Amino acid sequence: MFILDFSLKEYNLFEDLAEVLGLEGNYDAMKFVRNQVKEAGIKGRVCFDSENDCLLLFV
Repeated sequence: MFILDFSLKEYNLFEDLAEVLGLEGNYDAMKFVRNQVKEAGIKGRVCFDSENDCLLLFV
């Protein structure tokens, strides 16, 4: 998994998180992560997308 460089202003994450999170597919992983971000009260622009082989997260 790619470790973020916190000196950057933008982050892109392209990872297959379904297996890591114990979920059926990356669409389920996207919904899970999106809910976690919302529950944590994280403000700002966070965009999500999912493909068969990866979850895309843009911050």
